Amino acid sequence: MRARNTALWISLVLGGLSANVIAQQPPLAVSPDVTYSVWGTVVDGDGSPISGADVILIDHDTATRLTRTDNNGRFRMEALPSALSLFRVRRLGYQPKLLQVKFTKTNRSTNMVVALESAAAVLDTVVAEADTEIVKPNPRLTGFYERSRSNKFGHYLTEEMLARIRPQHTSDALHSVPGVVIRPSGRIGNIVRLRNCGVRGESSERVGPLIWIDGVRVPGAELDEITQGDDVAAIEVYNSFAGIPVQFFDRTAVCGTILVWTKTR
Repeated sequence: MRARNTALWISLVLGGLSANVIAQQPPLAVSPDVTYSVWGTVVDGDGSPISGADVILIDHDTATRLTRTDNNGRFRMEALPSALSLFRVRRLGYQPKLLQVKFTKTNRSTNMVVALESAAAVLDTVVAEADTEIVKPNPRLTGFYERSRSNKFGHYLTEEMLARIRPQHTSDALHSVPGVVIRPSGRIGNIVRLRNCGVRGESSERVGPLIWIDGVRVPGAELDEITQGDDVAAIEVYNSFAGIPVQFFDRTAVCGTILVWTKTR
């Protein structure tokens, strides 16, 4: 009996010591979310900095982040969520460039120099017959002109119309488009809103139309912050879901859709 009590006492003591040791162990550290950053300079073929170049983060063919180079051609983008990031760098007058950047656990930031090649001006073919000149349309705008002829739900601004308007900001070209409301922005140019925006509980000032640039979806963007008036070749405005081309249909675009086609990108 005494031996049984002694064994029970030893078991309780050892169990208490084990519990105490476990209780005194520090909790496991929780690693913060890992993010990455990239910065660099955009230059031309001679090494001179290019200001105002767009540096766009692309995710599944969608532009998710955008920044522009400063007067010295420098840019910076932080808090990137993926170790493999795809960037598109573009500027009027230069060939756009796609860059893929791969980060590692030991190297979560990188500095790079992006050289853009000058875009040679390509003139459309002119066929002359007697005193008549026929100018072939820009092949990049084939879909735009087809929709402008057959789709009555959209509003279309052609190359000729934009050449007459010569907008400083892209939004300046939309003043005559029905249903478009333009107000000064506190940052760049103007903000563009479409009337009868149907977002419950949200002010129409906060929710703008979905912007597409050369077929790339740019959600949450303001038109004048991601485009330049002298670089725009054509614009399509759809005030509602009606008539939106199937390849640009997005159920989140409850406040309209604007398609922008640029000259050289």
